[in-house]
Amino acid sequence: MSQSVDRLKELLFDTEARALSDVQRRLSKSESDLLSHRRELAERLDEVFARAGTEERFRLSVASVLDRALRHAETERHAELSAAVAPLIVRTIRTEITNSRDELVDALYPITGRMVKAYVASAIADLAAQINRKVEGNPVMLRLRSLMSGRSVSELALADSNTLKVEEIYLIRRGTGELVGRWPLAEEHNRSQAMSGVLAAINEFASDAFGNDGSSLRRIDMGDACVYLRASPLYLLAARCTGAAPASAERLLDDALLSTIERCQTLTANAPVVGMQHPPPYQSQLGRLSDQLSLGFSGISASERRSSASPALVLLGLIALALAGMGAWIVLDRYFVHRAQDIAQAAIAATPGTKGYLVNIDVSSFGRRVALTGLMQDDSVKAALLQRLHHDLPSTEINDRLTPLPGVHGKIGPAIERASVTASLQRAALRLEQATADLPQMAAGAKDPAHRDLLNRAASLATKSARNLRDEASALYIKPRDQSKLSDQLRQLAAAIGAIAGGDAPPAAIEPASQSETAPESARRLELAADQLATIVAAAFQADAVRRNLPPPAPQVVRAADITAFERLSVFVRTHAVFFGDDLNYRRDEQAAKTLDDLAALMRETDALVRIVGYTDAKGSADRNTALSENRARKIFDALTTRGVAASRLVAVGRHDANQIASLIGETSPNRRVEFELGFDGESSQ
Repeated sequence: MSQSVDRLKELLFDTEARALSDVQRRLSKSESDLLSHRRELAERLDEVFARAGTEERFRLSVASVLDRALRHAETERHAELSAAVAPLIVRTIRTEITNSRDELVDALYPITGRMVKAYVASAIADLAAQINRKVEGNPVMLRLRSLMSGRSVSELALADSNTLKVEEIYLIRRGTGELVGRWPLAEEHNRSQAMSGVLAAINEFASDAFGNDGSSLRRIDMGDACVYLRASPLYLLAARCTGAAPASAERLLDDALLSTIERCQTLTANAPVVGMQHPPPYQSQLGRLSDQLSLGFSGISASERRSSASPALVLLGLIALALAGMGAWIVLDRYFVHRAQDIAQAAIAATPGTKGYLVNIDVSSFGRRVALTGLMQDDSVKAALLQRLHHDLPSTEINDRLTPLPGVHGKIGPAIERASVTASLQRAALRLEQATADLPQMAAGAKDPAHRDLLNRAASLATKSARNLRDEASALYIKPRDQSKLSDQLRQLAAAIGAIAGGDAPPAAIEPASQSETAPESARRLELAADQLATIVAAAFQADAVRRNLPPPAPQVVRAADITAFERLSVFVRTHAVFFGDDLNYRRDEQAAKTLDDLAALMRETDALVRIVGYTDAKGSADRNTALSENRARKIFDALTTRGVAASRLVAVGRHDANQIASLIGETSPNRRVEFELGFDGESSQ
């Protein structure tokens, strides 16, 4: 149905549709032709305008031509251009400033105020940062200089960081504003010309407006810099400087600038000027002025520094004085300490009864106090020593910490000597007894009757001598002369037996007895002779056994019975002590009980006297430690009596901290102890 309708429309409107299509095609062709005509007309108009020109294009062309002409004149004929333009600029500026003074002030005041405010804030911030860096970099020197000069630290830091420095110098011809010379030479000629014109205009304006009395503008403050102006009828000299000017800088500037102007006026006024490519005739004068001002400012700063005391020198002087004082203090201290020590040692050596007693001398600084610690023979020797020290060191405090041995009365020296003699003789007897075990067997095996007789005589002498050495009542035990005689006999027998055995090396030589030989020395010589004889006999016996194919003898064993109970007690008291923790408490109860049990058992086997000595560490006062050491000794005294030891065989004494064996202080200190010593006959008071 729809296809039939469409077909009917085509049949009815076919003619009209073809007419509409033809009209539309004609309209499209007319529009394109119109556009092409318009473009053609526009191009023709452009060609006409290009030949005739418009007002705008004329202005642009003229401006371009003038710009190229001015650039060419600036480059090729700079001097002539400057001379022609500068008066016009100066007159224009002067006229405008004179005619529009109020309007300029009203227009520029708000802008200038804001600019000045912003610049001042920025400058103050920069200045504060600069001062802080200067103060932080050397605060000590600045503070010393402040104390010496009376000026504040910030003022000194500002003055150090803002020393006056010449940046630029201009020589300008007055009236025209022409730049005659500039130091240093720069490539920015336009800026220099503009600067010279502005400075000349400002100077002329100030002279006309305010110079009725004949004065002229001398300085322009530009915030971070200052322009100093000096004028003559012909020239204007301007020097731009940065930094803080010293007090006498104005006088120096007057002399230097005016003398430079005078020298410039003497130069040939008609000297040719060929651009700025080469230095003008005034350039050397400006360079000379720069050097003169720099040297002058440096001299002013140096003179101002010399006028006040140098903080560096003051500081060095104070340090040197302190070091010298410290060195003198140390030298004097050592001198007085050594002097007090020498005097105290001389007093101890000169006091009878101090020989053989160890006395420690502790001298405080400058010898103000001398402390004596150690043992003394008795109270009389101690009193004599203290009296001598007070006499030799009248201005020194003597701190007495000496402990006299109770009941000794000068017998400790002979007792030590007798103990040394006894030990040497006992060891000699032991060696002779060892020799008598081998000599009879060697004599029985000797084939030569002379050798047999010699060995028998040696065995008899060794047996008899060993028995006499064991007997403390024998003459050999008491008389050094008999000991020396026996040592010579034993040495001769040792040499003879060594010769019989055929030894390669002779027996070691023994020094002969001297007339002043003491008892310990003679006993020691006898011990060496007995040891030599026993050694040679043992070697000869081994050699004889090897020749006869005999088995080696069993090593001689020293039986425990050969060591007396007194010797065992002597060894025990030298190697044992009872240690305390706090006050009267044992550090270890079981160990203390075992030590006391063993000591009581040894004392029951002998009749020796034992001295109980209590000690403390350095903690606490002397009075407290003295009582504490005596109480510790008394506690051990009571513990031994409860174990069956007679009180008459015990002596309890306290020596506080007179004999320190360690630097430790406290409950673990070994200084808190009770030691044992063998006493002397008659020492006990019971």
